[in-house]
Amino acid sequence: MSNPFHGLDLREDILEHLFYSLGTVGASSCWRNRRDLPENPPPGKNGKVGPSLRPAIILLDGDVRSAVGSGTVASYKTVKMPSVPAIMSPEIFVILDVAGDRANTVDKNGAPYDVGQELSFWHWTIKTLIENDDGLEALLTKNGQIVWKAFETDMKSGSTIGAIGPHGKISYDFYFPLYSPRS
Repeated sequence: MSNPFHGLDLREDILEHLFYSLGTVGASSCWRNRRDLPENPPPGKNGKVGPSLRPAIILLDGDVRSAVGSGTVASYKTVKMPSVPAIMSPEIFVILDVAGDRANTVDKNGAPYDVGQELSFWHWTIKTLIENDDGLEALLTKNGQIVWKAFETDMKSGSTIGAIGPHGKISYDFYFPLYSPRS
């Protein structure tokens, strides 16, 4: 669905642009919601299991919040909410294929597989894409900003450690103007 509030709802414009851009980095598939990624690849032309959909990139909307406190907004002395700077925090996941062994050293076909290197590759590929994206920069306006927050992986204690396949999450804050709705 295309954004019916294009130009007014920068949140959705930014998410649509991010989704399109993430689809160009060479992953096997790119999804807007986590439940869209099938657990098993759909059948190929021969009726057997098709090619892997991983590495997959999944974009989650995240949250949008005001970049200014309610006291600052109240000091504007307006009844309607004025335009303010906003912060959007989408989450970008990279989901890799499940390894062929518990040590994560070979893939399902027995070839060498270094999960850590693979996750680092995708982190830096996506980071480079986002931080050099002129279209994204234009959407955020000259007053906006791109802030990298974190890269978290499941390769740590207390995590699911690859239950859905090794994965990492890239977190950003995007600062942009949130305009007041027009009457």
